[in-house]
Amino acid sequence: DIIWNTWAHISHGEAHLLRFELDECLESLNIARISASKVNNLYLKLVSETKTAYVLRLEGRFNEAYKICTTLLETFHADSSIEGFKIGLLSSIIYSIMGFILVEKNEIEEGIKFSLKGYELSRRVTSVSFKGYSALLLAESYYKAGDYKKALEIIEDLESILNKKVAQWLFVLAYSLKSKLHILRGEYDELETLYDQKIRTDKNHAFESYFYGIAKARYLLSDNKSNEAIDLLEKLSEGLKKDHANELLAEVELLQARAFYKKNKLNDAIEFVLKALQLAQDERLIRTFINEGEEIEILLKRIKKEKAMKSSAILDAISSEYVGQVLKAFDKEKIVKTIIEEESLTKRELETLKLIAEDYSNQDIANELFISKTTVKTHVRNILLKLEVKNRNDAVSRAKDKGII
Repeated sequence: DIIWNTWAHISHGEAHLLRFELDECLESLNIARISASKVNNLYLKLVSETKTAYVLRLEGRFNEAYKICTTLLETFHADSSIEGFKIGLLSSIIYSIMGFILVEKNEIEEGIKFSLKGYELSRRVTSVSFKGYSALLLAESYYKAGDYKKALEIIEDLESILNKKVAQWLFVLAYSLKSKLHILRGEYDELETLYDQKIRTDKNHAFESYFYGIAKARYLLSDNKSNEAIDLLEKLSEGLKKDHANELLAEVELLQARAFYKKNKLNDAIEFVLKALQLAQDERLIRTFINEGEEIEILLKRIKKEKAMKSSAILDAISSEYVGQVLKAFDKEKIVKTIIEEESLTKRELETLKLIAEDYSNQDIANELFISKTTVKTHVRNILLKLEVKNRNDAVSRAKDKGII
């Protein structure tokens, strides 16, 4: 029975995925894809191929994943026997995957449009997996695009439809992304449960181990526990290399770079950025680097200088054109964020913020701008609210990160 045989191989592939045996997972899903084509069952074809696209993404093979999705869409639209409504429902997950990949490649406007389309289409289906995964991909797209507030709103919406017992793998992904967002937004009180999370590291819980582990490493870095973070990241890196999970491995290498940067070990930090570049350059990934912030930009600039001055096996393996492309994206990010923030901060608030950065007191600012001390306090309060920070020092730090000052 080809249909039941196909479902068996899909389930077999999922079991391998949750054990993070990615190559074995792809083997099983490939058999399912071939079987689904034999019986011309579009739903089975969709399930097997979208799961294949997800695993290819984990292996860092974004271009292959994107090609599978575009081919599926062409198949749906070419088959006149499928009603338009059904095409929409079947293609929801495809649009979501394609949107995420486009955002990763820094085609943000088009990517968000695709992700939103997939998300809206998924609202019409009853499947928790369809709804949950489309919501998750939209949240990830917003995160990659730097819109952390919207990403968190989508995650909270996702939690309302997820049941940990029904969709454990989606719950793990949602929890990990939510933790990342709280760190980026400086909401550290929300992360205490993560630090206490007992991560199961046996093979049957490998999927959870990696995603929770990376989230915990981020928490440790945010808490200035660089040594603990490095120990955890080393273990994760070893496993991810063995399992060929290059997307997560690139993220882990960049986190290690940040950890060593904090310890002022720049040579070690540069080495890890170079490793991440090797993993990402064939696929031309961009946002993976942008979202790790200023430290990575500084290290990339040093790499660019080193490539111009000397030759080595690892430096020569990195494309100068690709490094330039990533650095150009960093510059564009600053310009865009500056425009956004300067539009939300009034001229007076911006002037006040610049003086705060120069350690002016409220009275000094009042004297400099010829306004009352009470007005200065109002400006400071508005600045903290708009930049979503708790104090003046954090406001200056956030403003510098965003290129406002």
